[in-house]
Amino acid sequence: MRIKYIICNNYIKCILIVNLAFVVCVINSSCYVSKNADFLHDLSQDSLIEKYSQNNVICIIKPNDVLFIKVSSASADLDAIFNAASNEKINEAGTDKNGNGFLVNENGEINIHFLGKIKVEGLSKNQLKNKLENELKPFMKDPIVNVGFLNKKVTVLGQVVNPRILNISDNQTSIFDVIASCGNLKDGANTSDLIIVRDSAYKKMVKHINIENHSFVNSPWYYVKSDDIIYVKKDNKKLDKDIRKRELQTAVSLTASVFSLVVLVLNLIKK
Repeated sequence: MRIKYIICNNYIKCILIVNLAFVVCVINSSCYVSKNADFLHDLSQDSLIEKYSQNNVICIIKPNDVLFIKVSSASADLDAIFNAASNEKINEAGTDKNGNGFLVNENGEINIHFLGKIKVEGLSKNQLKNKLENELKPFMKDPIVNVGFLNKKVTVLGQVVNPRILNISDNQTSIFDVIASCGNLKDGANTSDLIIVRDSAYKKMVKHINIENHSFVNSPWYYVKSDDIIYVKKDNKKLDKDIRKRELQTAVSLTASVFSLVVLVLNLIKK
């Protein structure tokens, strides 16, 4: 009788241990956080993406732009005067960026120290850099000019970790740069249908982008432009699937728990 009791007791323990292990596995799998979405999902091996021209991402200066302009030369005193004047301009422009800024007026001009009003509308950053270096030579020795934009920004909304208005100063800020700056995509983001809203000649263009497909790298939408609005949608199908999976896992874990309890009670009654 004693041996039978020991065998029965060990049997109950085995059932409880097995069921407990099963419940723990199910609960852990239900709490599993899926990995971040894959980009360029269709590239299964090393690839070369060709036929892309970067000419279409050159930013052209236009009225109401705020320009970063800093001069470095062999004349340290003159540099200080010029760059101090630049700091005053950035305050006039009403921007909170730290640096040197010049507001391009409605006539496409900036009012710059030593040179007065000069036309900058229609120039690229490099063209303005070369123009200023040439025109400052009578006033400074070997001037080196850095030019950038202070008012270029994109708005990122939707399923990103940190939705924000992102300042961009580079002509070649890609969609991936923007996503990384926002802390990556959330789980459940729809990587096959990002929406970009872009200004173009008094019109709004709306483009749907599939970042799982490498072909968009060859498009003019790979690099963002100033005032773009990027909206990352939810992948409702994926979210619904995850919800159903969690509900099933919860039901299975509860069933296993109830089964273990019933076995335990029945064996105690038999005793």
